[in-house]
Amino acid sequence: AAETGELSLTICAVCGHYEAHHDRAGCFLDSRGRSAQDPGILSRPALKKTGALCWCPKFVADFSQAADLIYESGNCAALKYGIAEAISRGDSQNARRLLDQLVIKTPPEARDPDWIRATERSVARLQNGASQKIDQRAVADLLNLPTGMQSSGDPIEGNPFPVVDPRYKVWDDATHGAEEQWCRLSSESENTRADRPDVLIDSVCKRIAGKFDIWAKRGVHVVWSYSAVRAYDQWLINYAEAWLRDVGARKLYSRLVPFDDLLSSLRLVLTKRVNWWKAEARRYLAEQKADSAKENPSALNFEPEPPSKPKKGRPPSKLAASRREVIQEVAAKGLKGAEYCKALDKISLHTSVHWQKNEGCPKNYLDAYHHADRKLRKKWRDRIANEKYLASRQK
Repeated sequence: AAETGELSLTICAVCGHYEAHHDRAGCFLDSRGRSAQDPGILSRPALKKTGALCWCPKFVADFSQAADLIYESGNCAALKYGIAEAISRGDSQNARRLLDQLVIKTPPEARDPDWIRATERSVARLQNGASQKIDQRAVADLLNLPTGMQSSGDPIEGNPFPVVDPRYKVWDDATHGAEEQWCRLSSESENTRADRPDVLIDSVCKRIAGKFDIWAKRGVHVVWSYSAVRAYDQWLINYAEAWLRDVGARKLYSRLVPFDDLLSSLRLVLTKRVNWWKAEARRYLAEQKADSAKENPSALNFEPEPPSKPKKGRPPSKLAASRREVIQEVAAKGLKGAEYCKALDKISLHTSVHWQKNEGCPKNYLDAYHHADRKLRKKWRDRIANEKYLASRQK
């Protein structure tokens, strides 16, 4: 190639000479990088073997390929050049293997211990620098918490009930409790041994079942009718299948356990949980109906019925009607929660006598609303909300 050609000034990664000083037989400069003299009776390969000509057998622009060629065929001078070039490029891997090859090819009496030690220190600095870059990336990752920390895992976005519906508040309270349980479960570390696939599969299934139970329990709190039971049944099935699809799509733990075994076991576990919560929903509804029947059989209907003609018999209680009117007036003011209870106490309207006598409910609404026992506090808040809702519907 002519020296003025487009590629003539490209440096050869094997010997460091320009491409213009190469032909099909390799570099034709002498060992000092000068133009070679008339070879006389010796051929170019012979001159390369004697060291009179540059040893480079062909032009190579890529240093990775050049390093392989130097490692396989280079003499000591070529190896030293390759080591220096690798260090200048920050290539500790090729610098190390070329240095090792140089030590092997150089007879012990011809080795330069000072140069070798100095070169080893240079390579070590390169390796330390590379590891520090990796460490810096790792540290940068450690400065951020895992993705998804803001998610509560709630499979349902927002509150599905209108604000005027008593189930709105019940759902809200149950959601807060579920979020607490989700956070506590997420805070527990997994210490399961991964060398036993059956043990790991069992642990994964239990953990997913625990998360499934958290939101299934929330849904039970708003099962107030037989139609709600059917809707809840379908939601359980959809949620369980969503878990299976998520695990299947992300191939969770597929490198540690037989994936088909994991999916099969998880499917069985979730099927059992779905059936358990279906039974729990029916138990909860029956318990609610029984409680309402004890208080006042005609006061609370979980399953609204179409209007019917007035029945003959005992006339409606004037006291109950008066109580209902008072609740309607207070509810019409738009008061909620503790403010609503405070308004009832202010006008001296007390909680249901049936609640007080049969179940030990506090006399004042505000005391019931802020009951010290968490389960009873939840119970009385639900009752107060139901009473308010039903009173507002009746005329």
